[in-house]
Amino acid sequence: MVRGEWKTCKRIRLVETSSHTMKPVTPSRDWFSASPSRKYESCPVKTNPWTGPRPASNPGEFTDEEWAELSRSYDEWEAWKKRDTDSYAIFCLAGKAAQLEYAGEASEEDAKADYSFIAHRLSDCQRRIGELEQAARALVREYWPAVQAIAAELLDRSVLSAAEAEEIFKRAMTKR
Repeated sequence: MVRGEWKTCKRIRLVETSSHTMKPVTPSRDWFSASPSRKYESCPVKTNPWTGPRPASNPGEFTDEEWAELSRSYDEWEAWKKRDTDSYAIFCLAGKAAQLEYAGEASEEDAKADYSFIAHRLSDCQRRIGELEQAARALVREYWPAVQAIAAELLDRSVLSAAEAEEIFKRAMTKR
């Protein structure tokens, strides 16, 4: 994985910077070149999925526009929260998905902490674990060239900056 500005999880997220929502996106191969407002960026504030009720005021993770949209209704908040927790669960499951893609098998022990986190913190996701595992596998397959390129670079160097990982990602996905 890439060392980002997230705590020990080392997360990097794709976001649509011109959008008024906080939802992560799954870009196509030409996603970066299609619009200058699109970019790969680390998310320094958010370190865990939002599982609680909607707060009374902006907790600081959203722009004013995003908060205005999300605080309009309970349904808007719940839809965002589902996307957020699903994305987080898929991220947690992506390590095992990459092991399966690479070796055709994965140790349950290696993913134990991820499944435990999902079971205890993302109970709604736990009920749909099979669906989310498939989404993680699809995500890893789609970006497999970038996963391999970043892993190869990490074999030579143990740390990559977010900018270096972004460049490797772009190069790998452009070659497809």
